[in-house]
Amino acid sequence: MVALLNRRRDVSMSNRSQHQGDYKAVERESPGNERTIFFMEEIQKGAKAFLKKEYQWVSVFVIIMMVLLAVVLAVVIARLAAVTYLLGAS
Repeated sequence: MVALLNRRRDVSMSNRSQHQGDYKAVERESPGNERTIFFMEEIQKGAKAFLKKEYQWVSVFVIIMMVLLAVVLAVVIARLAAVTYLLGAS
């Protein structure tokens, strides 16, 4: 079992170093002419705007779910507290 885990770790480490090499090779390449750079920057702007909007929606969803869970749990716990009080009192 330990040998299998070590083997998996070694494979993942070698894949990581291979991918780092790929990244460095891409970074060394020229970004292209002015038109290509313009499109690259526009795509980056669009991606950032999309992620910003996505995070806004996700944060609203998380807050709504947090409130709903708090209300539901408060009601359930309050009911269970009443039942346990009745059971303990009898």
